[in-house]
Order: sequence, then C-alpha cells, then structure tokens
Amino acid sequence: MLEDWIAGFVIFALTLSLTPGPNNTLFTASGVNFGISRTVPHILGVAVGFPAMLAAVALGLWSLLSAVPGLLEALRYVSIAILIYLAWRIAGGAAGKIGRPERPMRFYEAAAFQWVNPKAWLISASAMTTFSGVAANGSPDITSRLPLMCALFFAIVILSGFTWAGIGAGLSRWLQDGIRLRIANSVLALLLLSSLFLA
Repeated sequence: MLEDWIAGFVIFALTLSLTPGPNNTLFTASGVNFGISRTVPHILGVAVGFPAMLAAVALGLWSLLSAVPGLLEALRYVSIAILIYLAWRIAGGAAGKIGRPERPMRFYEAAAFQWVNPKAWLISASAMTTFSGVAANGSPDITSRLPLMCALFFAIVILSGFTWAGIGAGLSRWLQDGIRLRIANSVLALLLLSSLFLA
C-alpha cells in the first residue's frame, strides 16, 4: 500500500537526513557563524539540489557515469578536494586568525555541492534500490514514485537544515568567545573531513 511505502520512505529519509554528514556539519557551522536567517539560502540550496540529483540518478545518470572509464574515480577526487576546501573555510580560511568563515554558503553553491557530496550519492543509490516502484509487467520501475520521493526529500531536508542550523545558532552565544569559536569551527572542520571516509 502507498501509505506503508510513504511511512517506510519517510523513516529512511529522516534517519539519513538528520544524522551527521557533510550537509548537516555545514548547516551547523553556518548556524554557529551566521545564524539561522543567513543560512536559509544554504538550506534551500540543499533542499532543491539533492532532489534534483536524486532525479538525475533515477533517470540514468549513474549508469552513464559508470559507463565512462575513470569518471567515477575523477568525481571522487573532486569530492575530496571540495570537502578539504570547505573544511578549510569553516576553520577560518584566509581569515584563520579570526577562526570564522567569511560568509555563508550561497544557494547555488549548496545545490552544486550535492553532486560531490559522498553521503548524497549513498542516499540516492540506496533510495533508488530500496524504494523504487513496480511496473505493470512486474519489473522494477524507478521513476514511478520519483516525484513523491523528491517532494518528501525536499521537506525532510528543510527540516534537517533548520534543525542543525538551529543547533549551531543556539551554541553561537556561548561561542562568542574567540577561542571557543575557533575551537568549535576547527572541530566542525574535522567532522567534515571525517566524511571523506564515506567516499
């Protein structure tokens, strides 16, 4: 039944979307450094970018990437480089003496980041293999429930984004001390780097 499928999918999406990973680490860091309102474009970028990536994977992108020798490996190295750069920015980047990133992530940057986010690829592949529909002839039909999957992920990413940004914003007052802020951003940068083990 559709209701059972929705319940199962929501549990799956909530579990993977609310647990620590690159997006949630970045949401928290943005909440700490810029507050919730300035993090909204970042949250919306992920909420739009991830379902778009999910749709592309469902419609054949994964097969295309797998068919081109070396392309997945190149994507992996690009992902590693970008995660290292983002960790450097969280830790302060060029403004390392302050220990604060220069600005929050923009909408288009957050949307584009999904394409090199190892956890996003993992969730997409898992969603497609576990929650695809069934065609009239009994064979798997990945696209039959794709619009619903994308809509549910959009809502759940919004929930996750505001939750983690809110946690960061809640900590920000305690972290106003320069040393505490620098330590917190360094810890968040290390957490982001730890996601490389998913790659």
